Amino acid sequence: MGQGGARLAHKRGCLRVERGRRRVARAPEDRERRAVRGGPRIGTAPSCAVRRRCCTHTCAHSAAYCCALLGAHRGATRGAAAQASAADPSANVTGLRAGKSKKFAVYRWNPDKPGDKPKMQEYDVDLNACGPMVLDALIKIKNEMDPTLTFRRSCREGICGSCAMNMGGKNGLACTTPHADIDGDIDIYPLPHLKVKKDLIGDLDGLYRQYQSIEPWLKSNSKSETTEIIQSKEDRKKLDGAYECIMCACCSTSCPSYWWNGDKYLGPAVLLQAYRWIVDSRDEEREARLKKVADELKLYRCHTILNCTSACPKGLNPAKAIAEIKKMLATANL
Repeated sequence: MGQGGARLAHKRGCLRVERGRRRVARAPEDRERRAVRGGPRIGTAPSCAVRRRCCTHTCAHSAAYCCALLGAHRGATRGAAAQASAADPSANVTGLRAGKSKKFAVYRWNPDKPGDKPKMQEYDVDLNACGPMVLDALIKIKNEMDPTLTFRRSCREGICGSCAMNMGGKNGLACTTPHADIDGDIDIYPLPHLKVKKDLIGDLDGLYRQYQSIEPWLKSNSKSETTEIIQSKEDRKKLDGAYECIMCACCSTSCPSYWWNGDKYLGPAVLLQAYRWIVDSRDEEREARLKKVADELKLYRCHTILNCTSACPKGLNPAKAIAEIKKMLATANL
């Protein structure tokens, strides 16, 4: 046998092996195809028609037959859903899925009506027609049930911190808190121990005045403003766990010391930001910053109960930052 004949024999052998492999792989599909020839069944899609659509199956049926079979299956499924809805009109049927609702009790207070006391108003929300987060439910309530409901929101990605509130007894961001994670009915309040401006909007003016007091910007006297200040990778790593803070106030408003001494105690959020600038190697006012927070009420009201760490929606640890500031003050010659 010549070289050309050997190549031809090898090719024929490979084709026979490939045909055998395809028959073995197609055997379950052939059985499934034979099972659907008697007609479609509710809840079972005709496999040949479905696979023809995604071009992964060579069907023995004609294209017209497969399309007709798939159409009959869809019609039967829609008919079953319509019958279920007619039998039980109170059930909210999406396809063949039963409706599911959850009760949201939302804190309401309107300063334009000083005679009205604060109250909890309840709303039943259909979760099948709602997004997965608590913010989605609040938006649905405002758009479809009660346009007077007032709350902050902006990015919906857990970046801006606008939608911070107390949900199910814990502070967090409504845009990153799934309502499925909260058992039973959901009670929603503004952040604790803040003056309420309206409904779920707390007054954060005091927090931001304290934030301004630590002067949260880079201070460098020896470098020109047009010169880049170089920082090593090791020094840059010291900022991790501090620069990510979004000042949502979830940590500060979960701290009992901040509740009772909020006018003087800086609180976890502001002290975490103070630590961020104290450890920044590019800043030349480290000692001045330490002196500014070295006060019995500004810093030492922290008793390390870790409420702040538990409440932080970004997974940061303000209590550790406060402890590091105390260590710096204990070892510094100020």
